Amino acid sequence: MKRIKSSSNSTNYENWISLKLINIIIIISIITGGLISYFAIINFENQWVKLGTNVLGGTIFILSLLVLMLAINARRAFDYNNEHGISNAIIQMISESMAVGKDSKVLDVGCGSGALTIACAKRNKDSEIIGLDYWGKSFDQYSKSLCEANALAEGVNNTYFVSGDAVGLHYEDETFDGIVSNYVYHNISGHEKQKLLLESLRV
Repeated sequence: MKRIKSSSNSTNYENWISLKLINIIIIISIITGGLISYFAIINFENQWVKLGTNVLGGTIFILSLLVLMLAINARRAFDYNNEHGISNAIIQMISESMAVGKDSKVLDVGCGSGALTIACAKRNKDSEIIGLDYWGKSFDQYSKSLCEANALAEGVNNTYFVSGDAVGLHYEDETFDGIVSNYVYHNISGHEKQKLLLESLRV
């Protein structure tokens, strides 16, 4: 699988395991570690209370360290700059599969930081690739301006980004010749997933 390399070092495709999340886990680990140290030097009248407190605190501390290790490993795996990472492999696989004709239109549902949109735009230079996302608070590391900055850094000019809801797309039937998506559809459940799929098929 041939990797599309970034044309600039100024791209920032972010990571769904945010640094904010990792910092929160680090703070929890520090707090629990401090509490363990504090309770270890306190003389409890009841030794069972002391033992229970130390066991509980130690368990929380160990769990927080395990979660921290998992989060760091996941962030590394989903780093777009990691040539052998999961995200890069998925982006390349999808963009290689999306080969459309000249003057075609492709929609990237839930474009996040624009990585897939831009990869598809690079492979389909005579087509228009649109990245759509609502850029909600759940993933506040992503934004329309981040996508536009990445497209500019990559030297891509056949794409643009719009804010919207994939469950209710403001496009006419059969507007697009293809739809791509990454890390989105599995997050939708119940009737909303059916609506999402039907909207994707409609446009």
